[in-house]
Amino acid sequence: MTSGFHSFDGYRSIHADLTRKTTLGGVLTCLAIVLCNVLFMEQARGFLNGGTGNNVRLLDSASFTVDLNFDVTLLDLPCEFTALGVYDSLGHDLVAARTVVNESGGVIVQNPGASSYTEDELDELEAQQNPDVVDLLTRAKTEPSGASLNDITEVTHLADFVLVMFKVDWCPYCRRIAPEYGSYTRRVNEGTIDLSEMVKGKGGDRWSFRVAQVDCEANKQVCTGEGISAFPTLRLYKRGHFVEFKSDVRASVLNEFIAGHAAEHHRSLTTRHAQFATGCRLKGTIAVPATPGVLRIGPKAHLPKLNQSVSVSYVNVSHVVNHLYFGRRRRWSLLDGRPFVMDALHRAPVLYVNVVSTVSASGRQSFSMTHSQRTAHLEDHEVPLIKVYYDVSPIEVVQYTTAPSFYHFITSALGVVGGTSAVMRLLHDVLSAIRRF
Repeated sequence: MTSGFHSFDGYRSIHADLTRKTTLGGVLTCLAIVLCNVLFMEQARGFLNGGTGNNVRLLDSASFTVDLNFDVTLLDLPCEFTALGVYDSLGHDLVAARTVVNESGGVIVQNPGASSYTEDELDELEAQQNPDVVDLLTRAKTEPSGASLNDITEVTHLADFVLVMFKVDWCPYCRRIAPEYGSYTRRVNEGTIDLSEMVKGKGGDRWSFRVAQVDCEANKQVCTGEGISAFPTLRLYKRGHFVEFKSDVRASVLNEFIAGHAAEHHRSLTTRHAQFATGCRLKGTIAVPATPGVLRIGPKAHLPKLNQSVSVSYVNVSHVVNHLYFGRRRRWSLLDGRPFVMDALHRAPVLYVNVVSTVSASGRQSFSMTHSQRTAHLEDHEVPLIKVYYDVSPIEVVQYTTAPSFYHFITSALGVVGGTSAVMRLLHDVLSAIRRF
């Protein structure tokens, strides 16, 4: 029976007396053993740890909520004057709100020497950041006004001081003073009458001047908004403030009136400064629906009087984002520690955040964020707000692990051994042939 098995031997060996040991064979054998061990250990590690993969699934946005975590330091707005809320994507309906408190237990930001802006300072800041206001009168300096206006500021912001006559065509007195007022308008706007020199002669600063008129038949809404009820009405505007002129419309009288009031004002040469002595740090978590929305932080609708009545439209919403993330697990983002400084009036930061939910193989949920930003330029009457528009993706990424079968592991291990042996044999034959030559 033994001889029968010998006849079927597929692994017949050569007698040791017919073989020869070489140094090259020993080196390649050691290399094969090391290589087989390394490859076998990698195969074993892959079998024990398994692989990973990703799937996607839809979130039930109607019932799913996510934690919005924020930590923001307002540099020039105390907590008692601050409002915070989460609204729908259109900014209309309040989704969630949180009481604003300074959770640090003390003053976060101190602004030594903070003070409210005076009217002259606000005028100066407006003039500094709007040096190129569109001049409606340049199209026809000899025939100013009559154009359709959207807002009175299109006229009153033409210069530091603007004399405006509100008139209608059916008014007899308007028609009577029209030639004198028109002549005066041309001479001032063309520089024949230099009001700046007159003001300087009275000890005042050098200002710019313009003269204009508004047709209240063509601009009924503008005139109503200004409270014009009699014609003609003449007003001298300095940005948003005015004094009425109630005397004869003669060049000498108008010069004295304008130059006298302008000499009472002085340029402040001011820069943007803090209005409040302290700032505020806002920290907290709000559970929000997994639908597009906006986090809004800013001044309350009405601020109490300090040195003067503070208009909310002039509030500085400069701030630092210490942290901003979604979910229960804190994640670092590019926004962490990012300052947003508004160096001009009527500016507000706007952030756009895209959020994607990820569930790890162990079942832990986290949220990844990408963001973009811009600075909004607001109208004079608009309230500056910090706005963070977020959009939670309806698609969730689910990670999973895959473990190969034991059969796959065994066949791979045998393949490693056989492949290594075959490669080393081929390498041995090639090197031996090279040595013979």
